[in-house]
Amino acid sequence: MKILTNTIVRIFYAGSLCIAVFLSSCNKSSEVAISPIRAFYYWKQEFKLSPPEKDVIDHLGITKLYVKFFDVSRSVNEAMPVAEISFDSASITKNIEYVPVVFITEATLAATAETEIDTLASHIISKIFRMADRVNIQPKEIQLDCDWSKRIREKYFRLVAVIRKLASDKGAITSATIRLHQVKYRDETGVPPCERGMLMFYNMSEWRNAGTKNSIFDPDEAEKYIHYVKDYPLALDVVLPIFRWSIVYRNNKFLTILGGLDKTSLSGNSVFREDGKRFIVSRDTFAFNVQLREGDMIRPESCDEHELQQWSLRIQGLLPNTYRTFALYHLDSAVLSYYKNEELENIFPH
Repeated sequence: MKILTNTIVRIFYAGSLCIAVFLSSCNKSSEVAISPIRAFYYWKQEFKLSPPEKDVIDHLGITKLYVKFFDVSRSVNEAMPVAEISFDSASITKNIEYVPVVFITEATLAATAETEIDTLASHIISKIFRMADRVNIQPKEIQLDCDWSKRIREKYFRLVAVIRKLASDKGAITSATIRLHQVKYRDETGVPPCERGMLMFYNMSEWRNAGTKNSIFDPDEAEKYIHYVKDYPLALDVVLPIFRWSIVYRNNKFLTILGGLDKTSLSGNSVFREDGKRFIVSRDTFAFNVQLREGDMIRPESCDEHELQQWSLRIQGLLPNTYRTFALYHLDSAVLSYYKNEELENIFPH
């Protein structure tokens, strides 16, 4: 009788477990995927949308633009806003959310004293909202863009915390850009004290290194970081690259970056000899506004939209099913000319 009772208990337990697994599976399969907000970065000195830029915004249903308002640089005595953007008010529309972005270099914060951080934060917030008021923008989010390291972490996090408080007083949240190395090595770099992070899923290799394959986007390098994304303890938005450039090296040392220059601009020209995915300058010449010498090496870099689409879906699958922004870097007619609207459409996860 005891054996029979134990058997019945086991059968009942197994059945209950199966039902629980089944119900859990049903709940997961019935969960409605939340489509991300679509956005672009705008990284130019004048905010004035061209017809192709307007067309892409309309065609892709873009509702958010991250606009670099200014940089923060160090003068003789203090850190201050520089390179302020100018706005064509006719390009500002009510159906777009504009997120002011402030770019800060590590060198600037390294040269800034701890006692200056609170004042700098106040200057940044005041500058942002004065600029926004002039063009009738009401920011709901402020973003700080800084590739911080361990040596300036305390200063930067203090800056983020103070800006978060000041922005909150004006009804805005604060976000910060997060590089891939800051995701993988977060125990060393720390996590900024803000509401959201913007995962920059590009610039994943050392562009100064002549041996790098593709510093903008390299799937092999991406594999080294992707598994750390899901555990990052901050709500993440995502930005993917669509820009291109060529990097010039002399004697295997970095010389300069030629923005917007790609392989098609170099192919078929006898001055540039194709060597695999790179080009060797065959004689001294002046081209692309730079003096080139015989033997200089040029590495054109771009992103394949099919690879971006695959990684976009993969990242989306790793993150919680909640509202977030997926952005592309960046909104510029020259950049957009390399893509059809349908190709850009496919990069955004659906």
